[in-house]
Amino acid sequence: MRHEPASVYAKHLDVETKHLHGVMYALTGMSFLEWQRRYLLLMAKELLRDTDMNCLEIARFMHFGSNTAFSQWLVPLLGCHPSEWRKL
Repeated sequence: MRHEPASVYAKHLDVETKHLHGVMYALTGMSFLEWQRRYLLLMAKELLRDTDMNCLEIARFMHFGSNTAFSQWLVPLLGCHPSEWRKL
């Protein structure tokens, strides 16, 4: 899972974006965006905790446009900068 719009995943699955949203809600009770946010947050935490990748490498791996974009997305969810969270 990467930081991509639902339309990218729908295209790969050869379904309409609206259909993907409906299926995700039916299966999880969450919108695609909520499910994706939770999944990506868990992935980011795991990469920060269990790898030697730096924040830029993680941002690129997760398809964020930059380290800044990754940090701006992650700081409100973690309550601190990714490098600070890594030290906890």
